[in-house]
Amino acid sequence: MLGLWETLPENSDEEKERMMILKFSSTEYIIHYPVRENAMYFRAYPIKVGGVSCVQLQAIGFNEGPPDEGEKGLYHVTSYQLSDAKLEIKLLNEKLVDDELKKSVDLPRDFLKNKENKNLFVNRSSFAGSNSSPTFLRLAKRLAKLSVLLNQLTELPKKIA
Repeated sequence: MLGLWETLPENSDEEKERMMILKFSSTEYIIHYPVRENAMYFRAYPIKVGGVSCVQLQAIGFNEGPPDEGEKGLYHVTSYQLSDAKLEIKLLNEKLVDDELKKSVDLPRDFLKNKENKNLFVNRSSFAGSNSSPTFLRLAKRLAKLSVLLNQLTELPKKIA
């Protein structure tokens, strides 16, 4: 799943958007989406909820900088499916499972309550791999440097203490 992905627009009028997925650690990833002016940066890590493989996303920044303290809507859960070099992502339906749950035990409980609901995941986005473009190579180098920097910054408080 690592690399540069381009959306598969449902019609020819839609502009393609790009998403970069980079490994941050053995259990975490950095996602840059969309790769353009109004970009968002996410910390992502795989989770299983009720036996379903998902990804927990935390918005960690935007082009303008980090999120405001106390900002809501920074956490999301997505399902994903990878087949034939295509990646399909769906967001957990906030109407069925509240994205502002206060306790970690609440997510599996609400998830399991709605597990059979076909609308549990919504807002499907489809992507195709785009790892051979020159733009990908430039972005991969820049984001790899960013990933190393972010990793060093997370280690800094440990060294100070």
